[in-house]
Amino acid sequence: MKGSSVIVPALLCCVAASYSLAGDPESPEELLGRADAIIKQENFADAAKLLDSAARAHPESAAILYRRGYVYFRWRKLEVAKNDFRAVVQLAPPALHSRYFLGRIALLEGHSREAITWLEPAAAARPPIFDAAAQLGKAFLDANQLKEARAATEAALEQTPWDGSLHYRLARIYQQLGEAQLAKREFAATQRNKASDESSSRNLLNARSIFRRVRMLMH
Repeated sequence: MKGSSVIVPALLCCVAASYSLAGDPESPEELLGRADAIIKQENFADAAKLLDSAARAHPESAAILYRRGYVYFRWRKLEVAKNDFRAVVQLAPPALHSRYFLGRIALLEGHSREAITWLEPAAAARPPIFDAAAQLGKAFLDANQLKEARAATEAALEQTPWDGSLHYRLARIYQQLGEAQLAKREFAATQRNKASDESSSRNLLNARSIFRRVRMLMH
C-alpha cells in the first residue's frame, strides 16, 4: 500500500492538473487522455477517481461515461458500469461497444437472454466488436439455444481460428446436437491447439534462456 506521503501529493497533482494555466477546466479530450494513461497501468482506482470528476464536469459526454463504465467493469463494480453503459446507449446510439459490455455484464450476472439482446447488434457489426460473436455464442449456449449457439460460435472461430476454447465449446454444441463426427473434429482441433500452445511456450522459454546466456557471456 502506498504511504500517505505519496498519495497526498498525487491527489494534489490531479486537482492542479484539472485546470489549465488560465484556470479553465480541462476538456473531455484532455481528461480522457490522462485517464487512458492511468488505465494502461491498470490503476483502476485512480482512473475511477479521475473519471468520476470528469463525469461531474461533463455529464453529457458519452466518451467519458463509456470510459468510466469500462474502468468499473474491469474493477468488477458492475452496477456502476451498467449505469454508465446504459447512459451511453441513450446518449449516443447505437453505442455498440457499450452494448457489448452490457452483454458481458448480463452474462456475469447469469442473465443469458438479456445478454443475447445486447450482444446480437455488437456481433453483427463490421468490423466485429471485440469478441462479441464468442460471447454471443456463450449466451446462446447458456440459454440452451443450441442452433444459435452453433452459428455464433462458428462465426467466432472464423475470426480467431486458433482459439482452442472456442473449438472445445463448438465440440460440446455439436455433441448436444447429435453431430458426432463434427464434435470429434472439434475435439481434435482443441488438442492440436493445446499442443501448439505448449510448443510455443517451450520455444519462448528456450529463446529467453538463450538470451540470458548470451547476455551473461557479454558481461
